[in-house]
Amino acid sequence: MDSVGPVKLSDQIADTLRAEIVAGEHREPGSLRLVPLAERLGVSTTPVREALAILERQGLVTGHVHRGFQVVELTPTDVADVFEMHAFIMRTLTERAVENLSGAELDELEKLDKQMWKAIRARDAVTARSVNHTIHQRINDAGESGLLVRFLRASAPFVNLNSELRSIRKADREVLGHAAIIDAIRAGDAATAGQLMYDHVMHNGAVAVARAEEAATRAAAE
Repeated sequence: MDSVGPVKLSDQIADTLRAEIVAGEHREPGSLRLVPLAERLGVSTTPVREALAILERQGLVTGHVHRGFQVVELTPTDVADVFEMHAFIMRTLTERAVENLSGAELDELEKLDKQMWKAIRARDAVTARSVNHTIHQRINDAGESGLLVRFLRASAPFVNLNSELRSIRKADREVLGHAAIIDAIRAGDAATAGQLMYDHVMHNGAVAVARAEEAATRAAAE
C-alpha cells in the first residue's frame, strides 16, 4: 500500500474501512483509532486520518476528541430517508434508461436476474449482492445522468449497511426481483418501469427500517 500516492492511498484506506463498516465491523468504541489502524494496514497515521475524514464527510463515522472515531448509528428515520432518496433517483434513471437500453442489453439483464435468484436460493450472499449491484448499475448508467449516479454512490454505504440476504417468499419475487422492471423497459413503458423500480427499492427500504426499529428497541432496553 505504501507504493500508492498519498491521495490515492487515503482513498484506498477509506474504501477498505467503508467495506468493513458495511460488513458490521468497528461497532465497538475505540476500534477506529489512528495508531492501531495504521499499524494493521502498514501505513503511517496521515493517510488513515485522511481516510477517516473522508468517511466522516460521508456521514459514516464521527470523530470524538481523545476517543477516536465511531461508526454512526442510523435512526429508523435516517434509514427511511436514504431509501426514499434512492427510490426517487432510481425511478428517474429507470424512466430515462428505457430509451437507451438495447434488446441485447435487456437480454443480458434478464440473465443476470436469473443468476441473482440462483445465488439467493443457494444462500450465496456475496454473489447475490454483486449481481444485484451490476443490474442496478447498468440500468442507472443507461439513465445518462452522472450527477444522479454520483448521489447514489455517495449514499450507497447507508443502504448497504442495512441490507441482508433473507429467505424470500414466492409472493415477494415480483417486487424483489427485476423481471417485471426489465419487461416494462422492453415494452418501452417508462412510467411503469420507473414505478416498479421505485416499489422495488422501497420494499427493501421497509425491511431495513424494520431492522433499524428493532435495533433501536434493543438498545433502549439495554
